[in-house]
Amino acid sequence: MELAEFWRRLNAELAELTPEQADCALAWLADHESNAVLDAIAYAKGRYPR
Repeated sequence: MELAEFWRRLNAELAELTPEQADCALAWLADHESNAVLDAIAYAKGRYPR
């Protein structure tokens, strides 16, 4: 999948989630890639990942 297509699909999928579903998805991801989730949150808050 091309990067542009990935982002289009990701944004479309995220737009369909309820807040509860988004929390569930983030929890699942954190169980599998905890450092990546923490880095993504830091990045979203304007801080660079560790």
